[in-house]
Amino acid sequence: MISDVWVHGDSPRCLTIDQGGEYLFSCNQKGDSITSFHINAASGNLQFTGRFEPVGSPAVMVMLKRA
Repeated sequence: MISDVWVHGDSPRCLTIDQGGEYLFSCNQKGDSITSFHINAASGNLQFTGRFEPVGSPAVMVMLKRA
């Protein structure tokens, strides 16, 4: 299913999915924030986690593997 989801911010610049495929993160350029969403494994639907992290004009997010 394809759908639109509000990123709870303004001007999403970059979307990143964690290595486990459980979460999507949106870097909101004009909204100065990063918001996160849980990815439903069965449907692919996104659910806002309620996390709103203030960050000045985020550009990109890269997931690093822990050693």
